Amino acid sequence: MGYSILNNPIILGSVAVIQVAIGVHLRYRAGVDKAIGVALLVIAMILIILTGSRGPLLALLAVFFVWFWSRVEIKPIYKVMLIIAVGGTVLLAAQMTGILAGLIERGLSLRPIIWHETLLASQQHWVFGWGWANDFNQSPVSQAILEISGNSIIHPHGLLISSLYYGGVIGLFVHVVFFYAVARAAFQARDRGLALGLVAAILLLTATDTNAAVSKRDFMWLIFWIPVTIVITRTLPIVAPRSAS
Repeated sequence: MGYSILNNPIILGSVAVIQVAIGVHLRYRAGVDKAIGVALLVIAMILIILTGSRGPLLALLAVFFVWFWSRVEIKPIYKVMLIIAVGGTVLLAAQMTGILAGLIERGLSLRPIIWHETLLASQQHWVFGWGWANDFNQSPVSQAILEISGNSIIHPHGLLISSLYYGGVIGLFVHVVFFYAVARAAFQARDRGLALGLVAAILLLTATDTNAAVSKRDFMWLIFWIPVTIVITRTLPIVAPRSAS
């Protein structure tokens, strides 16, 4: 996997979100280290915004919501009021400038058709699914989407629905149980803000794109497996180093 994969704006935005989710919880030393850390976070956020990708943008908002709730020490009622005020201002500005309409239109582009046809096809093999070796691009469901929309689609565009299509209800059950375990670990983590922020980012980044968590080396390691590993390791006990005898 080389850096060229980041030419895709969705992948670039997704990877940058994970960087931000980790970076906002790092404890920087004063001086040059802190200045560099803040600068890198700002650059990552600018990249996410410039991609215009809905999943990464929503994941970024979720990351900052979790960070704000876990790190800012004010009364909960004030937190709620600030979140409503800031969120309302951002939505109003996006609506007035036409950005919101554009994001919604692009965000829903073909997704309802893809998901509807995928769900219909999943009913034919609902127990074990169509199998992970199934070529979605050459499948009847892809042909149906092509006839309706005129677009060729290579996967179901969503990790959850992909688990159902490829693995049936058994595959979906495994996926849900696995993520339940990860979410539970996040609530038990030492740094709950970091862990919950990563879980929220993973959910949103894989909700409307991607199709397989288990794969060869690709960006899923950066936006799924590495964050999951961080969440799990934050639940492990800290072992003090042994002193030399």
